[in-house]
Amino acid sequence: MAIVAPVILVIAFGVQEVTAAIHLQQTLKICAYEAARVALQPDTTEANVKATCDKILLSRQVVNVDVDVTPSDFHTKAYGTEITVTVSADLSGNSLGPLLVLPNRKVVGAVTVMKEHGE
Repeated sequence: MAIVAPVILVIAFGVQEVTAAIHLQQTLKICAYEAARVALQPDTTEANVKATCDKILLSRQVVNVDVDVTPSDFHTKAYGTEITVTVSADLSGNSLGPLLVLPNRKVVGAVTVMKEHGE
């Protein structure tokens, strides 16, 4: 028991950390996707894009997030321009417990869309 119990605990904590990382990554991808959709709307701003992210992240209780929209002046760019929304967060601040298996990891979700002419 003294040999098996620590191994089982490490496996259990590892599974918990990996599933938390997967959940966080999916949340960030959803956030990036919805923000990219907002970026495609006419007369939108970077503040609108970030507000969309904030709303989603608040509802899913994700903290310490960085949102980056490239190019930052996407609303003035011509049709055909690619817009990338990247959302990143530290796993350590968004996990249920201390990280033993995946310490100091940053999780990223990114979506690239092309600005198209709407009819």
